[in-house]
Amino acid sequence: MHYLYLRAVCILQIASETHGHVGSDLAGLCQEAALLQIRSKVELIDIEDDVIDVHVLNSLSVSHEDFRVSSLSSTLFSDRFRN
Repeated sequence: MHYLYLRAVCILQIASETHGHVGSDLAGLCQEAALLQIRSKVELIDIEDDVIDVHVLNSLSVSHEDFRVSSLSSTLFSDRFRN
């Protein structure tokens, strides 16, 4: 996620929406949000080329909506051990 920019993301809002998450939960949420953004642009990426076009890279930006959608499918670490 080094080259993806967090545009239109309110960190305070994400913090309030992820109360109870541990570090690994947040890391997974960030990865899934980044993957959502990449999947939305996959048709613009030439997999035969060794380099991704700079315009495609610049168009990648993780939005608050990406975080929201990712959080819908995430499971809290503490919930993984409940019966």
